[in-house]
This record gives sequence, structure tokens and C-alpha cells, in this order.
Amino acid sequence: MMCCDMNSRMDDFLPPVKPGDFKIEFRIPECDLVDGSYYITVGIMDRLQSIHYHTWSRCAQFTVEDSKAYRGIARLRHEWRVTSTDGGP
Repeated sequence: MMCCDMNSRMDDFLPPVKPGDFKIEFRIPECDLVDGSYYITVGIMDRLQSIHYHTWSRCAQFTVEDSKAYRGIARLRHEWRVTSTDGGP
């Protein structure tokens, strides 16, 4: 199951295409996944995503151990609120 598919073009981030060595860093500062094992797949494609130059399938794996009993693949940011519907406090 794919949890998320994203690429630099979706984010309007187009790395320079010129000779030289470059380091591209991709960070996810907050990711609320629930219990489970997850894999990361990385690929290099042309701008239209029609030519795949190289794909590293399951190049990294990590495990999430969650103290809450949420189910699914992600814990959505949420809040609970109670309001009166009869005009009372």
C-alpha cells in the first residue's frame, strides 16, 4: 500500500540540471504514522515522469511504535469539541 506519493515537481522545486555534484535533501519534519513497518522508495525520473532513470525500491525501512491504539496508516491531526445545541452552557 502506498501511503504517500510526492515529487519535486508537485512542490515546484526543480533542482539545477547542470554538470557537477549535488546533494538533494528531502525532509519531513512531522509525520504521524501509526504502528507498523514502512519502506521508502526513491526514484529519479524526467520532468514528465515518463522516463525512470533509476529506482531504489525499499531503500530504507523504519518501524513506528505508537502508544495509542490508532488503526490505519496515519494519525490525522484532530480535535474534539462539545457545544450545546439547546442554548445551554
